[in-house]
Amino acid sequence: LEAKPDSKNCWLRSGALRKKFFWGANLRRAKLFRADLEGADFNSANMSDADLDEARLIATGFAGANLEHTKFKRASLIGASMQEANLKDADFFCADLRGANLNDANLENARLIQAQFDATTKLPDGTLYDPHKGIVQLERFVSRSHPQFWRTPSNDLSPAYAGQLHRKWQRN
Repeated sequence: LEAKPDSKNCWLRSGALRKKFFWGANLRRAKLFRADLEGADFNSANMSDADLDEARLIATGFAGANLEHTKFKRASLIGASMQEANLKDADFFCADLRGANLNDANLENARLIQAQFDATTKLPDGTLYDPHKGIVQLERFVSRSHPQFWRTPSNDLSPAYAGQLHRKWQRN
């Protein structure tokens, strides 16, 4: 797999790209099913509509990445950095998010059914996941109809910003 400035629709099945740099790459609709991407850098990349089902994404960087509609079913995201990532409509069914950093991430409409979190998982508002409260504490980040739906009040670079979105997150 080679990440050119526009590598949308690329495909890799069960391959390994550990600790590789894809900073700012366009990997829209990439098929990376079961790929070993441990420690890779996808910061600021466009990976919308990508398939990362069952991928090994331990300590992988997704800070500021566009991951809208991306599939992470059964993926291992232990210790992944996803701060300021756009995770709107992402599918985390049975994904392992223990120790992941979701600070200022947009989780609107994300599917979190049977996803795993622990006390070291940082939530979008900067607080840590409370195992005693369970998954219910994530509803305010996911559901716009929640009475306390969360938007960051101060970080205008976040896709979860309460005010006018930065041009990076605006749809053309």
